[in-house]
Amino acid sequence: MQAKEKMPNIDWLELLDGQCYVGPEYVPGRNWLSPQDLIDLMNQHHVVNAIVIHTCSVLTGNSMPQIGNGRLLDEIAGMDRLHPCWVLNPIGEISAEERRVQDMLDKGVRVAMLYPKQMPILPWLFRDLLAILEEHRVPTIVEFAAASPFAYGTLDKRDWQTIYEIAKTYPRLPLIIGGMVGTGSWDAVLPLLRECKNVHFDSIHCCALWPDYIKRIGPRQFVWASRAPKYDPGMYVSCIQYIEGISDDARKLIAGDNLRLLMEGTI
Repeated sequence: MQAKEKMPNIDWLELLDGQCYVGPEYVPGRNWLSPQDLIDLMNQHHVVNAIVIHTCSVLTGNSMPQIGNGRLLDEIAGMDRLHPCWVLNPIGEISAEERRVQDMLDKGVRVAMLYPKQMPILPWLFRDLLAILEEHRVPTIVEFAAASPFAYGTLDKRDWQTIYEIAKTYPRLPLIIGGMVGTGSWDAVLPLLRECKNVHFDSIHCCALWPDYIKRIGPRQFVWASRAPKYDPGMYVSCIQYIEGISDDARKLIAGDNLRLLMEGTI
């Protein structure tokens, strides 16, 4: 049977996936996801670009993610559609943090990730790192989902307070809250976004709420991310493609332009 209508073209959205992974053992039965595997998956779903993290950087209990960060640069070298993201933990004096962040930027890394399941984000412990990231306006993902397939993150009261304190202390630091789900969590989203304009949420669990949120605060504080291959990007492409109640301008901002603007803002 032939379809009566063609699927609508989504290339105009210029999809930028805000969080993807390469590396070992992220999906059951797959020993290694190569960058080319990820490119093939992106092509299948019309994703133009992706922010990429190496799975070796987010191993729970590994407080030294630099090995995965280094592997990432080697493995995606020459693949312009893939933008590297480094997982960072504090390393000590502010001069050392400055050298590391400058080295990161010199190597073309424009996005950082903090991973609370690997090291709790204690404001006093992360103070120097956060100050340097703010100085350079580096978009910083705070990822609450576990580094295992089909696991979600959740935020307790301390997490919300920590995010609020960081956002207020470092108002020029773009924060992207990722992997967030949990009973009662959504009640705090809108008040936080209204209060802290430098806080953004990725869309993995809230696309059904976009129309209401956008009506209240606009589309600028949301980004699109699938976490491929942990999740099938197809369902999240469908969300951005078909969700009703938002304008095409808002759809395109969430699909990639919001994150592109944040990345272009690094100094």
